[in-house]
Amino acid sequence: MGGTVRRGLPLALKVIGSFLCGRSMKQWRDALDTLKGIPVDEIISKLKISCDGLEDAHKQVFLDLACSLIPGPAYIRKLYPEIIIAVLIEKSLLFESSFERIAMHDLIREMGQRVALQQYPRKRIWLHEDIADVLTENTGVEAVEGILIPLKSDAEEDTVHLSNEVFRHMKRLRVFIKPYHMNFMHLCAHEPINFLPNSLCWFDWSYYPSASLPKDFKPPKLVGLIMRCSYVVNLWKGSKV
Repeated sequence: MGGTVRRGLPLALKVIGSFLCGRSMKQWRDALDTLKGIPVDEIISKLKISCDGLEDAHKQVFLDLACSLIPGPAYIRKLYPEIIIAVLIEKSLLFESSFERIAMHDLIREMGQRVALQQYPRKRIWLHEDIADVLTENTGVEAVEGILIPLKSDAEEDTVHLSNEVFRHMKRLRVFIKPYHMNFMHLCAHEPINFLPNSLCWFDWSYYPSASLPKDFKPPKLVGLIMRCSYVVNLWKGSKV
């Protein structure tokens, strides 16, 4: 029964779309009005069945993507194995949009974010209210594997002041993304950043505040290094072998 439900739920979503394809605008609106009667929490709760049935490796990739721990769709296949992406597409947790870009439905994304917060607190940081705790208070940083600097919030301080040791205890950090757009929170460091975890696979820090990367930064699994408009003069001091 459980397996049938897991397979049937994404299929049901596809069937609704297939059923409405080619029908009139009135029929679409009627169907939408019907769907609006279902509470969002109930829909998300049902969608969660698809996530719970994933193998752990697949689930972790799905949650990374749900929490936007990737700079853009074009980079997904650089970070994650093709077989895992294929499984997530097969289970309708992802889909291929135009130009073979990987995309995710908003409700699926919301479900994934809820799972990430409930089952893996502090593993992925992307919410405004958590950034200060992690980057200034160093609260619960040992578990952190991914950080996405969020959009500014009118109600809160939009600049985070970093110590040069901010990443010292983030030994599991895989992904760090500070987007280029100015609408995102600012990161300010008064001293050069002197430590970055070698566990990093993707390091994307626009406006990086130091003149070089830390001397001991030697990440063996790094596949992405993006530093738009940074203050970097040399990637690091001295030579690397």
